Amino acid sequence: MIEEKIPGYDDLWRRYRANYCGMLQLIDDQLQRFVTYLQEANLLENTIVIFCADHGDYAADYGLQRKGVGLPECLVRVPLLIMGPGILQGLRVTEEFVSLVDLMPTLCAAVGAEIPYGVQGRSLWPLLTGQPYPKEEFLSVYCELGFGGWPYGEHERPKLHFSSAGDEYDELNSVTQSGNLKMIRKGDWKLLYDVIGSGERYNIVEDPAELRNVYGDPDYGEIKMELLEELLCWTIRTEDDLPRGKYVPKEAPNNWHRAMEHQ
Repeated sequence: MIEEKIPGYDDLWRRYRANYCGMLQLIDDQLQRFVTYLQEANLLENTIVIFCADHGDYAADYGLQRKGVGLPECLVRVPLLIMGPGILQGLRVTEEFVSLVDLMPTLCAAVGAEIPYGVQGRSLWPLLTGQPYPKEEFLSVYCELGFGGWPYGEHERPKLHFSSAGDEYDELNSVTQSGNLKMIRKGDWKLLYDVIGSGERYNIVEDPAELRNVYGDPDYGEIKMELLEELLCWTIRTEDDLPRGKYVPKEAPNNWHRAMEHQ
């Protein structure tokens, strides 16, 4: 689709990547200004600073730009740096899988507020402050993509929100966002499953570019079943809670569902 819209795009991606790196440098410079101000105003010691990104960018990986096409690591694995009072300095969370939706519950715990009912994230505050936490709660992480419906085929060209004339192109469009795709990461493995019943499975350590789909490989049957069960668990877990009413739901402390399994 890109090549149809922008003939010769393959010759332009290096410039696109260079522009992207320049924008990252601009952000870094502004972050330095902000943190320097906090230091000079004697506010840094009483401020929690979180640096993250809402998503990754292809930045010409696989010949693509922006986001929206699939859930590769370059899109779903994003920076997350947290510093502030009570947080251990130099702490590296390298084995636990965490998510951006965990930030709200974490900040609630940091300021002593209740996690609002219906919030899906988990509090990371015990991880950040050296307190005990159930490691099984952070053995996996979940992600999803798509606005629903049936996915468009590779050669279908529905009407898009930008003109078919000229080189205007938005990678987030009716084709790339059609259907529904869900993903699980656990250990070295990633599993994806979509609305039409197609599965993908990759060993991220051995195949970091996610080029070898071993979903149907019988040598990994046991791992496949484990990942599918984990995906099913997350799919149920992330359903919207009904509003509180006559029935009173039991809530998990810190939104740690795994810790409640045996209670």
